[in-house]
Formats: sequence, C-alpha cells, structure tokens
Amino acid sequence: MLPHGVPVFDLKARTDTNRKRRATSIFFHLNDSARPGCEASRTLIEDWFSHIPTGEQKELRSRFRSGVDAHFGSAFHELSLHELLLRQSCKAHLHPTVARSMKRPDFCVVEPDGSKFLLEAKVSTAVSSGPDTDPRLSGLQDFLNELQIPGFLLGVDELSCGPTNLSLKSLRRHIQESLKNVVSDQSSFVRVPAFQTDDGWKIRLTAISDSMPEVNKTSVRYQAWSHTWTGPSYSLHDALKDKARRYGTELGMPFLIAVNSFDALLCTSDFEEPLFGEHGLWGTADNRRYSRVSAVLFTKNLWPQTLLMGQVESRLYLNPFADWPYRGTLTKLDTFKFGGRSWGCESGTPINDLLKLNLVSSSLWN
Repeated sequence: MLPHGVPVFDLKARTDTNRKRRATSIFFHLNDSARPGCEASRTLIEDWFSHIPTGEQKELRSRFRSGVDAHFGSAFHELSLHELLLRQSCKAHLHPTVARSMKRPDFCVVEPDGSKFLLEAKVSTAVSSGPDTDPRLSGLQDFLNELQIPGFLLGVDELSCGPTNLSLKSLRRHIQESLKNVVSDQSSFVRVPAFQTDDGWKIRLTAISDSMPEVNKTSVRYQAWSHTWTGPSYSLHDALKDKARRYGTELGMPFLIAVNSFDALLCTSDFEEPLFGEHGLWGTADNRRYSRVSAVLFTKNLWPQTLLMGQVESRLYLNPFADWPYRGTLTKLDTFKFGGRSWGCESGTPINDLLKLNLVSSSLWN
C-alpha cells in the first residue's frame, strides 16, 4: 500500500522545454517537461489522484508510470470516471466483489438517491487515421522531424514498417542526395523518390519549401499510411464485447460500460454501428443480445490536455432492451435513446462542465 500523499509524478525541478518526441512516452514527457501545458496536466492528474482511496492508488499509479501510453490512457480514463462520479455527489467504490463471479468491475456506484449501478472502463487504442503505434515508426518520425534539410521541411506520404530497425544513415543520405540540386522557393513541392528495403520498409516523402507562409515549421506537415487498418467500428465492438461477457446475467442492478477511444476522428456511425443491428452488441428487437448491459458511455480523445481545452466528446447510449434500465446521473451527458428506427439525442452538459474544469487556451501547449 502506498503511504498517503505519494504523487503520480516525481517531485523535482524541471528545465526541459522541448516539444514531445513521438518515441517518448506520455508519462516521461509530462514527468520531465517544464512546459506550461505539461504543468497543467500534472496538476489535474495529481488533484484527481488524491481523491482515490489510498488502498487503490498503488495499481493506478503504476499504470500511469509504466511508460506505455495505452496504460497511461486507461489509467487516466478510470481516474476521469472516478472524478466525474464524485462531482455528481455519487460514491464510487473501486473493484467491488460481484456475486457468482471471481472478476471485479472497476466501480460500484451509489447514486445520491441510494440506487446503484456497476461500471466497467475500457480503452480502444486502434485509430482509423493510421496504423497502431510502433516504436520503430515513432523513432523514424522523430528522426524526420529533426532532420535538417536547408530550405525544406519534410512531409510523409507513405510509411510502411519493416520487421527490423531501419538504417537512418542510409535514409538520410538518400534524402540529401535527392534534394542536393533542388532550389527552394515559395511554391516548392518536391517528391523524394521512394526509399525501400528488402525487408518491407517503404518511405515516400515530399520536401516542402520552408518559405511557404502556411507551413507549420514545428512538425512533419502531413502523413498518409500504407497499412491496412481495422476500422474503428470493429475495434469499439471488440472493446464492448470484452466487457459485456463478464459477471453473468443476474446482476440485480444496471451495468454500464465506459469506452474511451484514442481515435479523435470517430463519427456518429462509429458509435452506433457497434451497438445495434444484426452485428451490434444489443442486436435487434427480434434478436436481442447482452441485455445485461444497460448503457454504454463513449468518450473519444480523452487526455489531460484535451479535457482542459474542452475538446472531449462524451455520449451515453441507453439499451432499449436492458434487463435493468439505466436512468442515473450519467444521463446528464448527451444521452441517446433508440426510437425503433434511429437514435434520438437528448442534449446534456459537456463532460468538462460536469467535471467543473476551468478551461485553458490551446496556446498553453504551443
């Protein structure tokens, strides 16, 4: 058990003002950075973490500090849910026992009126805007961001990862040779010949004149990916079914699943298709499935900085076939009900308002 007051982040002086590198984990960047946005993120996490019962802090703290972004994301998701419930005057008991099950849900929540529900948290790391994160890809993107080509910045058109580390020296030489006789001007877009290796690496770049006024000089300009992706609907469906199968059918109270997706580009159909229809979690009126799951709370792009800027979307979907219908405090958020043919939305309060956050400008992270 951690002693009372042990923080998530190290207590130390910070002088690093560099931007985050892709190959650096979120935790290690926040832990080392002196940038104002990182300080705001640390303050938020430490404040909320202090509200977690001491006996539950150790496991959550270890996930934050693991150096694995997926673990950090899942820890922050659970921390945010805990704080959201507290702010609505609920009592959130962590990892309660469930009758006839060896597994423990993340929360048993007691509403202000004394009613209860179970809540499970899950993250979906797959994104539709590119392949899953790979350390070799992250290291390569950092290399391209930091590579100095006089007169040019680099845009990534295609990036396929091989099974072994790439020779960055060879790639640098290829880029420099391709551009050595090119003169940069305000309209320069120069296609760099593809760089390929026998073991599967393929990199196509565009050199962009750094004199063009609209060019963002702080990062690679754009990216497109050659990988085959798993669509976000499938990843959300898998995340839901992983939790829906647990705890049996006789829970005696509503059971909710909260899924946070790392994909900032999800649209309405990406949320609704995994829930209802022939292949959805809840099936159809004639073929109902997983009626134990009373509701699903979706969030997307949930991170400290996106919350502090008011950029997190939350939506609660109610199961029309639920064994135990849910009507509790989370319906303060945008709430979707199925009307037989389509979902109707009852507009609610943004999650940042329910968390009583003082929003900050995006310039804090510039």
